[in-house]
Amino acid sequence: MSRVAKLIMAARVAQALLAIAKASASRRFLRSPTASAPPYDGGRVAVHVLIPLLHEAPRVQRLLDGWEQLLAAHDELVLVVLTTAREEVDRVAGTSGTRGALVADGRLAAWTEAGRARQLHYPRFNRTYGEQVRWGVEQVRQTCASADYVLLVNADSRIDDEGIRQLLGAVHQGYACVQQSAVFLANFAHLNPVPAAEALLQSTWTVETELFRYLAGSGTIRWLPQRVQSIWYQHSVGHGLLISMDLLDLIGGLPNPDIGLEDSALGYLIRSHGERVRPLRRLELADAPSSVRALLRQRATWVRGPIGALWYGPTSRRERLLVAQALYDGARWAFMLPAICVEMILLGPRGRRLRALVFVLRRYTTLALMLGSLPELTDYGVEKPPVRKLAVALLVYPVAVLSYGAGGLRGAIEIVREWKTGRLRIQPKTDA
Repeated sequence: MSRVAKLIMAARVAQALLAIAKASASRRFLRSPTASAPPYDGGRVAVHVLIPLLHEAPRVQRLLDGWEQLLAAHDELVLVVLTTAREEVDRVAGTSGTRGALVADGRLAAWTEAGRARQLHYPRFNRTYGEQVRWGVEQVRQTCASADYVLLVNADSRIDDEGIRQLLGAVHQGYACVQQSAVFLANFAHLNPVPAAEALLQSTWTVETELFRYLAGSGTIRWLPQRVQSIWYQHSVGHGLLISMDLLDLIGGLPNPDIGLEDSALGYLIRSHGERVRPLRRLELADAPSSVRALLRQRATWVRGPIGALWYGPTSRRERLLVAQALYDGARWAFMLPAICVEMILLGPRGRRLRALVFVLRRYTTLALMLGSLPELTDYGVEKPPVRKLAVALLVYPVAVLSYGAGGLRGAIEIVREWKTGRLRIQPKTDA
């Protein structure tokens, strides 16, 4: 092999070993026993569960069914349902609105009268998810104590009693920010092969990359030097996020960037202020998009998070290091497919075979570590996937990696187009 080919292979081997090490660390964390939270003696702290809704009428009944049980079990919870005027503008003809479905159900009104819920309505057309949620958090902040917390969840989030118990345990321990990560396997048994493979890939990314970021940045990974831990980049996620009002006050509230996403921007603000996002052991079991088109749209939206760091304007060395990590992550995602094509040209026949071997070992090892870190899916109350469907998804798994890269490239192209035209996009829903 040429010197260039050897350098490429050395970099890919190092990358594969690091990915396996990160996934292994996350697996150890997830499989370790959960310590009981100490008794809380600081007075009642309310946790305001903020659920932003857009075109969610079909999910209203299941949503309220789930939170009815959780509200009854945990006095600290206050449900805050946030609808938006955007739905009245772009609603599909013939569909019923979310507000109408909430009124027809009746339970939210009863809980509001009992002081256990609120209904808010964003009065304008929100271009982004962050715009709607930022406004909702501001409304909650006007009436709550600074010691209170807000928990952001999606309409389709499946936070069970164990997840809530661990989140409240984090409140009792005084943690300022805790993130519940998600694996996208709730509807795995009903997906076609490529979406099923994508669900496995995204779930593996959660364990290998997202969860490790929280472990590293919160000081849980002991083999990382303290100095490295202190500047390790963390993003946050707009669902499963528990954050104190004190911390939101410190960072100026929930961000709403024009180009990027609120999740990466929020993580950047938290880290730039010397705070940290801590991981939750109990994962959320979420749905994956059921079509390739929805997958591409989702990835094209998500890649905006790290690329949006271009507009952060860092002013200190710490902030510049955080921005550099985010941009590296975004660039690696956006240019994954072109980079693979260039590598195939430069490596030559023998190098391509070695590259394929490293690819297979890295991808399937981290996938196995992800699957091995999860409890039985039936523990979440969902259907166990058929063995044959899992086998087919494993067979087409490499295709999911290429699809993932295609979505990132599409998102980067859309950002360049917006920059040239000056027209900001309206963020679409990214669910199935």
